[in-house]
Amino acid sequence: MSKALMNVPVVDSLTPAAIQTMCRMKSSDDDLFFVPTVQVYRIKRNICDGGENWSIALSDGQYFVYGLCDDALINLIHNHDIAQNAIVRVYKFQVTIRNYRGRDMKVVRLIDADKAAPNPGYPIGTPINIQGDRNETDPSPAVDLSVAVAAGENDGPNAVASREAFFSTSKMKGRWQHDYRDFHHRRDMVKTLIKMLSTDAPQETLDTIPTRAKQIELVLYQQAPTFDDYIDMTTLKDRIKRLQECNEAGETGIIRKRGEVHRGL
Repeated sequence: MSKALMNVPVVDSLTPAAIQTMCRMKSSDDDLFFVPTVQVYRIKRNICDGGENWSIALSDGQYFVYGLCDDALINLIHNHDIAQNAIVRVYKFQVTIRNYRGRDMKVVRLIDADKAAPNPGYPIGTPINIQGDRNETDPSPAVDLSVAVAAGENDGPNAVASREAFFSTSKMKGRWQHDYRDFHHRRDMVKTLIKMLSTDAPQETLDTIPTRAKQIELVLYQQAPTFDDYIDMTTLKDRIKRLQECNEAGETGIIRKRGEVHRGL
């Protein structure tokens, strides 16, 4: 994790309208540019026949939504990177509909995520259940979907709507980065990186490329001194190589954590 990111004030670290946006999508594949930062509002361990699973509630400070952690994230939970009140960046997720007590409710399966900022030790804001009573501010057992989610019962169709969203760059205030102005340029950069990483990449690594591209783009965006430097395609390969060198030297764990940058760049 980069030092610049870890110094971001916690109150500014959550992506605005992240939960609303996630609930309007089928999955993170709907928009490769959308990488929300959210808070773990609640997390609960469930014991089942096949072992353990973890139900979760994710919050953007305004709303929370119920979900389930993928088995691939268990190590992050045991390491306390994903824990009560933790701030996490979501790279990959799916939205399904579960029937709970006769009511269809959207549930987010958290597939790929990591620590985005220090754990503040307290919930940010007073979020309400995006699918429940407007006065419900605590995911109490009476509305806990963990059993239905863990059992995988009554799967309905995925949510059918999605919308474009943007990275929260409130932590960039006072610098050149700008949420709306840069949106399309950042989307194009992610697409460019995906093409670059896909060139001559081993078949077994292709499904990880969108996540890696988004991680690399985020670092490029944060570290570029000016907008012109960020969009300069003539220096892109050199900048990526420098990121790889810094990663190998232990200066950042963002790329190494999920696989090295493709060496064919």
